[in-house]
Amino acid sequence: MLEIEAAEVRSHRVVAAFSYWFEAFDQSARVDVFLPFDNARWDGLLSGSPASVTRQALEDPCVRLSMNLYGAPPLDQEAFAKHYANRSSSTVAGVALGVMLPLGQYDDQKLLNIGQNRFVFRPQAGVVHTRGAWSYELTGSSYFYTDNDEFFGGNQLEQAPLYALQAHVVRSFPNRWWVSVSGGYSWGGETTVNGVAKDDDRSYVLSAFSFGLPVSKTQAVKLVYTRGDTKEQVGVDANTLVLSWSARI
Repeated sequence: MLEIEAAEVRSHRVVAAFSYWFEAFDQSARVDVFLPFDNARWDGLLSGSPASVTRQALEDPCVRLSMNLYGAPPLDQEAFAKHYANRSSSTVAGVALGVMLPLGQYDDQKLLNIGQNRFVFRPQAGVVHTRGAWSYELTGSSYFYTDNDEFFGGNQLEQAPLYALQAHVVRSFPNRWWVSVSGGYSWGGETTVNGVAKDDDRSYVLSAFSFGLPVSKTQAVKLVYTRGDTKEQVGVDANTLVLSWSARI
C-alpha cells in the first residue's frame, strides 16, 4: 500500500446548514442538515517521493437528530425567556444521532478523496449546567464506521470505533454575546485493510476558543478557533478557523 507521510493540508470549507426545531415527548428536539463543500490541497511524501494534489468537491453531507431528555420544555422564544427569567441555575441533558452519508466525491482510483464512501454513525450524549452567566457543558461521542469496499486499489477498508469527550465553559453577557473555551480528547479508530491491522490508533487532544455575537433578533455570527494535536505517530496536527452566520426564519 502507498503511504502518505509529512503531509500538510490546506482546506477551505463552506458549509450550508439547516435546522428545524420541534416537540417530541414534551421536550424540545431538532433536526440539522449539513452540506459541506471543500477546496483542499495536500503536500507531502507519497511512498517517499514529494507529491501534491488538489480536490474541490462536495463532502459527505450529514443529518443529525437531537432531543433533550430533561430540562428543556418545547417553548417559543418569548416563553423560553420567561421560563428561565427567575431561575438562578438550570440543567439540560440530551442525546443525538448524526449520520454522515456517502454522497461526497469519491474515486477508488485515487488515494486522497473528499468523500469517504462509507456511512459514519455518531451517537452523542451531553449535559449542560447553567448558573447565572456561566454554562458548563460535557459531551461524549462515538463514531462507528461501515466498511469501504471500494478503497484505493480495489482493497477493503475497515475502521474501529472512535470515541471522544468534550468539555466547554461558556460565559454569556447582557447584550447576548458570549465567549467560550473548550477542551477535548479522542481515542481509538484503528484501521484495517484487507484484514490486516494498520496499528494506527488515533489519539488527539483538542482545544478551542469561540466567540458569538448577535447582529439582530434573528441573526448571529460565530468565530471559532480549534487546535488539534495528535499523540500518536499516525495522525494530524491541525489549526482550524471557522466563521459562521446563522439566521432564524
